[in-house]
Amino acid sequence: MGYLSGIVITPYIAALLIMATPRRWPGVIRAIAAISSGLTLVLSLLVFYGYDWQVAGVQFQERYDWIKELGIHLSFGVDGISAPMILLTGLVIFTGCLISFKIADRPKEYYALLLVLVGIIQFGLLFNTNVTITNAAREGARAGTIYVYDRGHTRAWNDAQRCTAVLTAVDNAFGILST
Repeated sequence: MGYLSGIVITPYIAALLIMATPRRWPGVIRAIAAISSGLTLVLSLLVFYGYDWQVAGVQFQERYDWIKELGIHLSFGVDGISAPMILLTGLVIFTGCLISFKIADRPKEYYALLLVLVGIIQFGLLFNTNVTITNAAREGARAGTIYVYDRGHTRAWNDAQRCTAVLTAVDNAFGILST
């Protein structure tokens, strides 16, 4: 398991632990929330400072096969936009848990739902990279299949123009390739 899956799984595990903790132990509930949000912050810091800004692109990629026979898998990755967002989310959840220590009305439900919400946000930030790559590839495929040949030029010229159209579509959709 890598940093990214740890960032996603930690809040969910903590929420389950909190729901299994008796309501009469609010200090333990707060401690579980603080420790898990602190771990999420540490993992977010490792990802942010481990990201190579000179290389850019998608880094820290993780892939997990769910149903190999059907080709279903889960992919995580961090790009230059999601790296700071992951760090900010980790920082906000940690400070939010610490500031919320004074909440006396149903802390068990509050912290469990807060951590589930953070898990959803982190999953969305990390899964967004996979969606972006898929959409960029789809736009490139569309540009390549709907290109209209110019009969006034050679086949090689038309093929070169079609390749340029594909790269331009992918560059516009993904934003990091250069034609």
